[in-house]
Amino acid sequence: MSNHSKLRADLLSAAEGAFWLMTTWSSFWLGFNGHPVWCLVPLILATIVVAATFLHRPWAITLSRYRARLSRTEMLWHVLVIPMALAIPIWMLLESLFGRLTTSFQLVLVAALSISGWCVYLMTIGIKRTFQRLRRRDSAAA
Repeated sequence: MSNHSKLRADLLSAAEGAFWLMTTWSSFWLGFNGHPVWCLVPLILATIVVAATFLHRPWAITLSRYRARLSRTEMLWHVLVIPMALAIPIWMLLESLFGRLTTSFQLVLVAALSISGWCVYLMTIGIKRTFQRLRRRDSAAA
């Protein structure tokens, strides 16, 4: 597999992670400010983007490639699954230390964990790329 396709798949998944984080934070922010109806706007826009991505043939072909699926799966684990799994124990720990927490704080905790998961994903991509570059340089020198 070429490096160009790996780089494109990683950049695509990083951009998709940023999109999901932006959608999450914008809907939470609108909900916290007392505009629950306006929370639907980012969610509707996200639905339109996802539908257009899967229905537009060139994007559907790009996203169906193995490397893109693998990279997107890693990103979703970092942005969605791990923060959701960690939010409950951290929330229980914070609640036992500080008392009852509001629902808005719980949502901010999940969103903050999602951002940290996305940052870890970006660092993982950078470290993988560095090791791949060093390995290629060593194999070319030998």
